[in-house]
Amino acid sequence: MPVLTPISPALTQGANILVGDVIVGARTLFPDPCSTVAAPLTPSVTATAPGSLPSLPWTIQTTAVNRWGESLPSPAFITGATQEFSVSCGVLPPGAVSFNVYFFSAGVTPVYVIPLPAGTTTVNVISLTNVANGTVPLVGTAYLPDTDGGMITAFQMYKWLNQALNIGAQRNGGFLDVGGVAAANTQPTYTLDGHWKQIDHAFFEGWPLYLGTRDDIFRHSLVPGITGYLVAQRVADQIVIELYPQPDQAGSTTALAGPMLATDTQLTVSSGGLGNFLPFGVLQVTNGTNYETMLYGGISGNVATGLSRGMCGTIPQAWGVGATVNELNIRIEGRRYPETYVVGNSLATLRLPPGWDGLLEMFLLHKFKTAEQQWPEAKDILAAFIQSMDQLVSSSQPVESPTQLRGGTTDEAMGIETVGRLIIP
Repeated sequence: MPVLTPISPALTQGANILVGDVIVGARTLFPDPCSTVAAPLTPSVTATAPGSLPSLPWTIQTTAVNRWGESLPSPAFITGATQEFSVSCGVLPPGAVSFNVYFFSAGVTPVYVIPLPAGTTTVNVISLTNVANGTVPLVGTAYLPDTDGGMITAFQMYKWLNQALNIGAQRNGGFLDVGGVAAANTQPTYTLDGHWKQIDHAFFEGWPLYLGTRDDIFRHSLVPGITGYLVAQRVADQIVIELYPQPDQAGSTTALAGPMLATDTQLTVSSGGLGNFLPFGVLQVTNGTNYETMLYGGISGNVATGLSRGMCGTIPQAWGVGATVNELNIRIEGRRYPETYVVGNSLATLRLPPGWDGLLEMFLLHKFKTAEQQWPEAKDILAAFIQSMDQLVSSSQPVESPTQLRGGTTDEAMGIETVGRLIIP
């Protein structure tokens, strides 16, 4: 039974895989399409002259576009004979990110299309130079993954997706990830973000930590200093770590001096704000309600460069001036369980090992066949999912050397040696 390849067109374009990509791809297999973006209103068109267009009556229609396709067209606007016109598309329908403008003259010219950049709603059409040929869509394909289908609700789709992620994570031993927490002076215990299964490596202020057990900690009194030991335990649904000796260095804090886009790979902070940050490490941007964990690769003045966004299950997002930037000087590396996604998270990035996208769609197809009470087919698809997942996991496991198994770092001054793994009880 071969591994199922990705179905969604967006998944083959080299872009980050979003939650909505898997949902749309699975609904294509069922088929049980969700709602699509509504057609735009009739555009506002002003005919002007002169230009280099043929002097003809022009029919203008617009469509709304998102990641997954294009809406049905707006009602048509027909100009008088003109060589130039200006189109105002109006307000984007909910769920769309940009417009396409189509114009044609019956029986004389082909249909022309002008894709508008995101954030642009008007265009002046003065010539046919660099204008592409197009076809006004007859079917809306700008899907809205957070809406219901004809049979399966959005809530059910997210429930199935979370099940697939958890099954895959169990068979894979968890997802490799990096996170951390900001230390506070003399504070021994901290709660980790995310649902961690295993800690492979930990660092305090760049120093490697011994991954020990709770019996390794001396708890009679505070012993502040350069931390050498880290232990972890599961408390209900949270992971609590304890450091010994207690940290003598708090994580640094500053604030954004300029806005950030969700795709930016650097950030700028207040003057001097990065002076006490490690040369490279982990940071977290927060506005008090949301937060995003990032790796940074270097510091140049007031700029943290080489950002890797959305670590530890967080979602890359835009941030405004004044957002808090915290240094996570207790760094954690290991494996964690997947986050739980809910309706409304279709634009969240799924950080998955290569090849998982198609397998998630396969599992959703299994659940759909189960809902249809197509038991034999559902059973076969589930078996193919499990077999393909196990093949993918075994083929993608890293080759571990003795150094990787032990961690391979000894601090003779403190008399400790790092170990390879700490399974969280």
